[in-house]
Amino acid sequence: MRIRTVKPEFFTHEALWELERETGLPVRVAYVGLWCCADREGRFKWEPRRLGVQILPYDEVDFSRVLHALTTRAFVVKYRVNDACFGCIPSFLKHQIINNRESESVFPPVESGEIDAVDNEQLARVPHASITRQPRVPHASKAEGKGREGERNGKEGDCVEATREEVEVERPRNVVWDAIVEVSNSTLPLTKNEASRVGKVVKELKAVMVGFSDEEMVSQIKRRASNYALVFPGATLTDTALLNHWSKLDTVKAPQAVPGAAQGVVGAVSPSVQVIQWTQELNDCIEKMREIKESYDGHQSWSNDDVEKYNRILARRKELKRCLEREI
Repeated sequence: MRIRTVKPEFFTHEALWELERETGLPVRVAYVGLWCCADREGRFKWEPRRLGVQILPYDEVDFSRVLHALTTRAFVVKYRVNDACFGCIPSFLKHQIINNRESESVFPPVESGEIDAVDNEQLARVPHASITRQPRVPHASKAEGKGREGERNGKEGDCVEATREEVEVERPRNVVWDAIVEVSNSTLPLTKNEASRVGKVVKELKAVMVGFSDEEMVSQIKRRASNYALVFPGATLTDTALLNHWSKLDTVKAPQAVPGAAQGVVGAVSPSVQVIQWTQELNDCIEKMREIKESYDGHQSWSNDDVEKYNRILARRKELKRCLEREI
């Protein structure tokens, strides 16, 4: 079984509560248990006895009845491929964030088989669980917090996942997010897993750079990304590599080729390049501080945002001066 996410909205899901009351079966806890048994695509082998032992080991209940109850409301879809039966949780990818290290699904998709519906009314509840549905995005998972339970397409039971294009359209524009994608040379549009990973990197960097504006963060991202090739010659810069080596990329020195060495061999480092970089950034700090001062006349008070920005730049200017004093 696997670790899965339970949203707070689950506990007030009226349709599940009504199904449990009507059947007298523990369908809510069983439904959560199925999430843990399902693979990264929300699929599982239709084996009621084995599932019952895993999910409800202490309950004297026929788990086939539980599965049947869940299929009648399309919380679970039962389908056949050749002589084997499988189950699919249609809303799984909307509400679960899948670990990239989780194994690939070994079970066939719903569209490759025939849905085993109890009646026509049940089949109508899963209109997209057929071969006419849009193709899957490998490893795509809906980011946590994207809408209420069952809201995406208006019905609990939709099996349609977002395409690559949908990921790009749904995401609000964010200059920091865009900068990370740009410096890491990511291929657009991103899959949901890729977009989620970039979002986590942005969140981590904002935690590190508390108080920095988005524009200042973009400047830092691009500067440190350009330093990456100096620290790791020949290595490919990724979003996670930028995050993991963030502190190392703040102050670096350009490599110089060893005289007489083979091409690509890196030798001693000259401090002159770093001094130039620090000097340029110091001048930028002085210029920004001057611009903030000139934006106000003698009769106007500073805003809190400008005071904070000015103090951040001032602190960075002092740090750069100390660095230069050590090197020169």
